[in-house]
Amino acid sequence: MPGVPSGRACENCRRRRQKCDYVKPTCSRCARLGVDCVGSGERRFLFKDQKYDKAVYRPLGSNKALDVAAKALVASHRDFSLRRPVTPDNLAKYSDAIKALTRCINDPIASQSLETICAVILLTMCQNLSGLGLEHLNSHCQGAVQMLRARQTYPSTDEFEIDLHTYMHGPILVQSLFNRTMRLSPSKFNALSRVLVIDQKSPGSSILALLFQIPALLQRGRTVLQGFADREVFLTELSSIYNTLQTAKSFLYSKYMMVPSTESKRTSPFGFCLAFSCIFNCMLRGVDPSNGQLLMEAEDLVKDTLNLVPEAQLNRPLGAAHMMLNLSTAWVCAKDEHERQSLHALLGDFGWDFGRDSDAMWPMEDHEALLCDLQFRTDPEVVLAHGV
Repeated sequence: MPGVPSGRACENCRRRRQKCDYVKPTCSRCARLGVDCVGSGERRFLFKDQKYDKAVYRPLGSNKALDVAAKALVASHRDFSLRRPVTPDNLAKYSDAIKALTRCINDPIASQSLETICAVILLTMCQNLSGLGLEHLNSHCQGAVQMLRARQTYPSTDEFEIDLHTYMHGPILVQSLFNRTMRLSPSKFNALSRVLVIDQKSPGSSILALLFQIPALLQRGRTVLQGFADREVFLTELSSIYNTLQTAKSFLYSKYMMVPSTESKRTSPFGFCLAFSCIFNCMLRGVDPSNGQLLMEAEDLVKDTLNLVPEAQLNRPLGAAHMMLNLSTAWVCAKDEHERQSLHALLGDFGWDFGRDSDAMWPMEDHEALLCDLQFRTDPEVVLAHGV
């Protein structure tokens, strides 16, 4: 890929359009401010055959957590590609990465660097590739939120940083929905939303901010069914979010799915919006079970999910990881038992990509519990007992 040389200023000086003296390993300005200095004195290249110029530099070697996390990811991907059980070497590298991340999080300067946040994201990838369980994902997300909260005083319009914040919504949202032991209280979810959504004007960020209201809506829905809150006001609020998701789903379908046959389709943006449309349809039917329009729309959402399967198959394994969420939310949205059986079988098929036991079927207990939660039929004490 042809490129032309660009400047040698560090990332902080480039972002703030300040003069950099290129001193290695830390320029004078970063040293004076006491912030992490990345890329000082390193030659970058601007690649002209992209739709926009992109500065490239080598962040490895500047942050211990990122260095070790990259090694852990390589080991995890190797085992994943060979379809073999997690090896001792893989686990050792993963353990080293967790220790390095912990040290960086406890360091006032390193904890605020984008490289440390990148290390968290690499470890969430390791967790997915190795099938290590949600308890690891929870610790990663907590670490990321702690770092993002520390960076609130850093106003940023940097596209890469905004993408990092947006990425962290996914694991936090999914783990909170499917695992009650990791569900945060509504107040803490609202606090996380304020930390993670740094670009309020972005359509994607505004939708994610709406989704972070789910824990509070689950709590309010129970009070509505018990007669302690206004049902019509609650339905109006739920319907507004649901309609926003439906509109976004149509837009994402036209943008990512209606492409020429010669181009590959990115199924994850549409799939994510489709999954949460299923969730809000299920919540609305919990409050308004006799609404025929919602029942018809639920059938369409399940069909859309099943129709997404052939396209997602082409992106397996990593590009189709979102299908676990899609198939699970379609299961809670479905009313037909035959459809649920088909969705269950597909969950086992797609789950095999990230598991190591080809004979294991996807457990339904979490989905049955989620269905009760979304339709406000769970004892509030059960739901909120784990909220922290």
